[in-house]
Amino acid sequence: MRVRAVLRKYLRNKIHLRNSQSRKAAGTVVLSHHPLFQADYYVRQVVCAGLQLNGTDPWLHYITIGDFHRLNPHPLFDTDFYHSLYPDVAAAGKPALVHYIEYGAAEGRRPHPLIDVEYIKEQTLSQSDPLIQYITAVRGSINPDRYFRESYVLESIGNELEKNESVLQHYLSSSHLISPSPDFDAADYIRRYPYAKNVNPLYHYKRWGHAEGLAIFPITASLEGVKLDLEFAATLDPAILPPYVDCESLPRVIIADARSGGRELLSILLRKLDNSRRAVVFFIEEDNTDEYFQFIAPLICACQSQHSTAQIMIIVTGKVRMQPQPLQDKKTCEVVYLGDIVCSMAPNTAALTIANFIQILPKNSICVINSKLGWLLVERHGFALRRTTLMMGCAFFYTYDNFGRRAGYSWTELPYAVDHLDYVITNDTAFVKILKSDLRLSQANCNKFCVLRPPFYKDVEILLKTNTENVDIFSGRRGCLVCVDRYNSKDQFAKLFEIARAIPEIEFCVISENGIALEIDKMECPSNIISRVRKYLHFPLRTESIIAVLSTSNWAGTPRFLLEAAYAKLPIIASGVGGAGVFLTNETGWPISAPRVPDDYVDALRKIIQNPDVAMNKAFRLSESITELFSADRYFRDVKLLFSVESRLGEVEG
Repeated sequence: MRVRAVLRKYLRNKIHLRNSQSRKAAGTVVLSHHPLFQADYYVRQVVCAGLQLNGTDPWLHYITIGDFHRLNPHPLFDTDFYHSLYPDVAAAGKPALVHYIEYGAAEGRRPHPLIDVEYIKEQTLSQSDPLIQYITAVRGSINPDRYFRESYVLESIGNELEKNESVLQHYLSSSHLISPSPDFDAADYIRRYPYAKNVNPLYHYKRWGHAEGLAIFPITASLEGVKLDLEFAATLDPAILPPYVDCESLPRVIIADARSGGRELLSILLRKLDNSRRAVVFFIEEDNTDEYFQFIAPLICACQSQHSTAQIMIIVTGKVRMQPQPLQDKKTCEVVYLGDIVCSMAPNTAALTIANFIQILPKNSICVINSKLGWLLVERHGFALRRTTLMMGCAFFYTYDNFGRRAGYSWTELPYAVDHLDYVITNDTAFVKILKSDLRLSQANCNKFCVLRPPFYKDVEILLKTNTENVDIFSGRRGCLVCVDRYNSKDQFAKLFEIARAIPEIEFCVISENGIALEIDKMECPSNIISRVRKYLHFPLRTESIIAVLSTSNWAGTPRFLLEAAYAKLPIIASGVGGAGVFLTNETGWPISAPRVPDDYVDALRKIIQNPDVAMNKAFRLSESITELFSADRYFRDVKLLFSVESRLGEVEG
């Protein structure tokens, strides 16, 4: 049996090697300089997927590895779509793009859901490759699909196009609320099918929705005739409301169906309500995450101190995975855990029930949103709730999934709820600029952003003075602390390994989250990477043994560990983008302008080693800057202004 297993493994490796060699031979001529293979774009795909080139030419990597992982060689060539539509391609052992170039284009096969090859041929009267024709054509001269009108889309994004970028390519990376033509209402499609809102609406419809029988409507067509129908129906049945009636002026009837769980949910909330006091309600997913302790908890504490007469309710809508440890004083704060009951209900039913509860709250109450159910509540009922309740939402830095795609409430929920919010609270000025650009917000919505920076340094000061675990993790010499965040960790580890090999005389201690810490355990690390510390340290280490703190992230918000390192007067090397760019300058540290280049980190670290006095002076200036920027007095003043019902937009300093 053992001999058979070894033989099978040998034969599999032999077959894989032969297939790889045949794939390489098949793609050598057609891909190396072909216009449908964009090397820069493909390299970004490789990095986002957590793979590595290891010195391989990008086109060769696509042929041997990338096609198997369904990576796209061009923004308008969808490898997964091509293989799904034409299973004979994989059976023939051909990479998707190679097959398309050699046979597919001539056979009329579709390279992308939004590339209608027959429709393009009708416009060009040519039998050459339709995709190449579209890419090389003058903008606005060819429409790639019957539902995509270039001249119409250019009115929305014309001034944003880069050189050699097609209109369709830019459209696919833009806001999902942009309609591709008057015949396809993107916003209406998302409202009808909210499960598709994380995918471009037209892409979703062409790839899956059409086959599922999903309906699409022209812009404003869904409103045509509705008013006339309602007016006619109102003449037949007095129970039907005619148009233009203010529904908010009518008596409300709350119906909670026992079978749906709505009655039980509403009764739980009403038992916690003191209707004689103005309420401040926080909707959060969990109360044991870093995000909660670093931003939401200080916000609640500040609210308690500024509004002592108000009733503060914390509604936890996610399932609690560990024993909660709320920081708030329970005498002035009610914590309600709804995860179990909410998870058993339809989301829309739960949102409707909570909306009814909020309407019962005393006038001028406040809601702060930072949970999935809370965002759904604002999206569906925010317009009505804003009449009596101050609505706020929290927007934190993007998170990313395993493929490097944007995620997090700021990307998936905020675009559909921002119109119904009075304020959008964040902790990062740089991220505000990114959101304004990415979400294409109107000036009115841009004015809703408020930046609050919770003070943190008192906690660090106590830890530095009283921590009994103040031990030296380095083996008798000085070292460097390195933080690896959750986005694209494999790329960051590869960069860290190069830095460690370039400076073998010092040791590196890695700080990361639990899942990432497990990844490094499986890797072959340089010998001078000696420790992997899970979670954020809050510096229970001897700071005198730390040469510098280094962040290898290509893009991040405002990492708390960097703030703590700055307050502890430690030299910092980090990318000069994102939240770090707000406080890290050439006068206060070593900002890296090209965060993907390991050599820049090595040069900065050597400068710190060679000039310790200069490093210390920069660290002291950074500590003073951080203390002022994250001042407790400033934070409490801004929270007081923000949470006053009489406040007006734009008064809180950002």
